[in-house]
Amino acid sequence: MDQKDQLFVEQLLQDLQSVDAFTKISAAKELRLLSWSNEQIVTALEKVALSDINKHVVLAARETLDAPVHQEVLKQLGPRPIA
Repeated sequence: MDQKDQLFVEQLLQDLQSVDAFTKISAAKELRLLSWSNEQIVTALEKVALSDINKHVVLAARETLDAPVHQEVLKQLGPRPIA
């Protein structure tokens, strides 16, 4: 992962915290397309999936977490408490 990729992902993670549902959904969809993942990404997606008030945002985050690249990170992290 180069610096450009890192900056892109950091922006997406910020977008997941937006007040605008469309922005959060777009960020989740972009994160689904990544060819790599890490704990920071899956943790941010889990937080949105568990706590957002918009059902469309929750669905987008859950679908993104189902992507194989993110599932691999979740598997490596092992069981975690639900926040």
